[in-house]
Amino acid sequence: MQDERIEFSRNPKDWAPMVERVTFQWFYRQLGMVNLPMGIDVISQAIDILVKEKGMGSWRWLLEGRTLVWEGVPVNGVAKVNAYVFGGKRRKKNTVFVRQGFWKFYAIETALKVVNKSLVGRTLARLE
Repeated sequence: MQDERIEFSRNPKDWAPMVERVTFQWFYRQLGMVNLPMGIDVISQAIDILVKEKGMGSWRWLLEGRTLVWEGVPVNGVAKVNAYVFGGKRRKKNTVFVRQGFWKFYAIETALKVVNKSLVGRTLARLE
C-alpha cells in the first residue's frame, strides 16, 4: 500500500527507466514476478516509451486498461523474454510483471482477449 506521505510522479517518462530496470528482476527471479507501486495506466505508457524509443519489443492489451502482454523484451543482450503486466484500474497503486515461462497462460490469454472484445470488456474498459 502506498504511504500517503510519499509522493509519486505520474509522468510515464519518469517511470520508463524504472520499468527498464525491473525487466532484469522479473527475468532472473524464480517465480518471475516483480511489482512497481504505480498504476498500470502510467506503467503501460512507460512501456510504450521503451518500445518506441529503445526498441524494447512490443506490447498489446489483453484486457483494456488492466492486463497487457509485453513481448520480445531484451534483457542485457542475453535473452528476449515476454511478460504479462497487470494492475487495477480503480486504485491505480500497483502493477505486477510476470515473466512468461514454460507455463504461458494460453487459456487465460485467450479468455482475456475474448472478454476484452465483448460488451463486458468494453464496459470494463470504460469503468474507473
